[in-house]
Amino acid sequence: MVEALPDGRIRVPGRMPVDDAAAALQAIWDTDASTVGGMITAALGHLPVPDERVIVGDYEFEVERVAERAVESVLARAIAPSDSERAGG
Repeated sequence: MVEALPDGRIRVPGRMPVDDAAAALQAIWDTDASTVGGMITAALGHLPVPDERVIVGDYEFEVERVAERAVESVLARAIAPSDSERAGG
């Protein structure tokens, strides 16, 4: 389950299926990963460490916990597209 935090971020379990997380956050992510942790790892290109950040789609993800070479949880924050993205690049 995702957990809304008081500061507006959303805690997402790393083992959560990408499709379930996308539905919960009303997002669309183009990824071959099956879990949120896998998506974050693929986006970074290496095993993440806590406090590392990456943007996927309209969300910034901050790695919260990593254990036994797996992402346990991330903090998601919706971001607004930049002006260049709105202008088409």
